[in-house]
Amino acid sequence: MRASTSVIINKPVREVWDFIADLNNMDKWVMGVSDQRQTSEGEFGAGATFASNYTYRNRTFPMTNVVTAFEPPHTYGVKSTSGPFPYEGLVIMEAQGTATRMTNDLDAGPDSWATDTTDDAKAAPQGAGSAEESPGGPLV
Repeated sequence: MRASTSVIINKPVREVWDFIADLNNMDKWVMGVSDQRQTSEGEFGAGATFASNYTYRNRTFPMTNVVTAFEPPHTYGVKSTSGPFPYEGLVIMEAQGTATRMTNDLDAGPDSWATDTTDDAKAAPQGAGSAEESPGGPLV
């Protein structure tokens, strides 16, 4: 399943990037994620690894991931390396005047249980909240 969504956030690109790129904030903008923690040594960026839990339909699954793209302040990519379903996600942030257009592309793999997330009005596992909210609260 492939899904893509864009939202305009009324904050500058750098402010949105700083929020999104901070692993400690992932549970605030990725629905279902909790207990995220870096598992690799060094700075968080391309090639870094992290683990998290993902909750879906009252079941929680451990997941491990690798950062595939990390180009401040515009591109952030993640790929699962273990967990209940394969996925790759890419977030691209572009200035729209003083605001930011954030596009989130997700490929959750064919015919996995993750493909039915659209039935739950959650176009992709990532995303919650309002575009009007600022860092410190849900972004998408």
